[in-house]
Amino acid sequence: MCHYSCHLVTKDQEDGANFMQEMPTAYAVMMVRDASQQGEDLLYDLTIDLEVIEKQEFFPFDDFLTILDRYTRWNDQLDWGFEFGHRLGIASHGALGFGAMSAPTVRDGLTFLARYIRTRACYARSSVITANDTIKVTITLDEQMQPYIRRMSETLSMIFQSYIESAGASSAPTLWHFPFPEQEDSAFYARWLHGGYRFSADVLMLEVPGSVGMVVSALRDETIYQSSIAQCEAMLSSMREDPTLARVRNSLSAAYEMRMNETSPSTPIPDAIHIADTIGISKRTLIRKLKECGTTFQKVRDGLLREKIQRLIRREQLPMLEIGHRLGYQDAANFSRACKRLFGEPPGSLRARLLF
Repeated sequence: MCHYSCHLVTKDQEDGANFMQEMPTAYAVMMVRDASQQGEDLLYDLTIDLEVIEKQEFFPFDDFLTILDRYTRWNDQLDWGFEFGHRLGIASHGALGFGAMSAPTVRDGLTFLARYIRTRACYARSSVITANDTIKVTITLDEQMQPYIRRMSETLSMIFQSYIESAGASSAPTLWHFPFPEQEDSAFYARWLHGGYRFSADVLMLEVPGSVGMVVSALRDETIYQSSIAQCEAMLSSMREDPTLARVRNSLSAAYEMRMNETSPSTPIPDAIHIADTIGISKRTLIRKLKECGTTFQKVRDGLLREKIQRLIRREQLPMLEIGHRLGYQDAANFSRACKRLFGEPPGSLRARLLF
């Protein structure tokens, strides 16, 4: 615990790591669907279509930038950045959202968001500073995002505000500093932000009193918290390593996503041999490359399974037997054993805990 001042930086800031430029498909899907409902096609001349995007978890950052640029020019709603972030909220951010919400305290949750923000926003870097009984979360956007800094800042403010409220500190006296001049049409900021706001800052920054950071999260859960840390660490590693691990993860994730969206799940989950053949290497070479990255095929698959199971329970609220079937388990006994191995508890108690 920091008694006077503490500067917590993300690991990528410490080691200068280069990150793979990929973005979650959820943001692009929302934009494409919004525009499509009003007859606007944001995917024209791109080599991807909505059906393909919907079956993936991540896709190239360059394609996301193209969609974002077109969406920004098409959407003339003054507060769409806030509205977009409000729709996303904190719970829609996979392991990043689960980890923040299950953290012991608000400060722990904010630190978690700062530490792992790149797992959901490869264009952002964040740090947490505690000084003079004030917690400051700074968020710096990469150069490519400068043309969209206003809307992206508004979206991020809604996601962080959603976290603070979900943790049970909804009345916290927050103060936002936005990295752009005040606009003539900024009156709507008071409608969206539950606190103060200022403009013309050097970077996007959130300030909350130190006492708020000590608030015990209403959704704290040590098991989910530690699991989320492991998942986010694995994701950060996959964003730093050679393409082999990324292809393994993407191949498995795509197969799971396809099964999860099929009325009668039939897409096979590829094994190590199949993926090695797809990549054009031997299984032995695949195993060696994964070992060099500090992981194994089983660990990669287990991390994805944890994420998919929690997502299906929280969002879809499907029967556990159906969840097991969608993820490739043919009978209840096998799925039960998998849950005990992955979470340390049977499906029934896992569901009860996540939906409590």
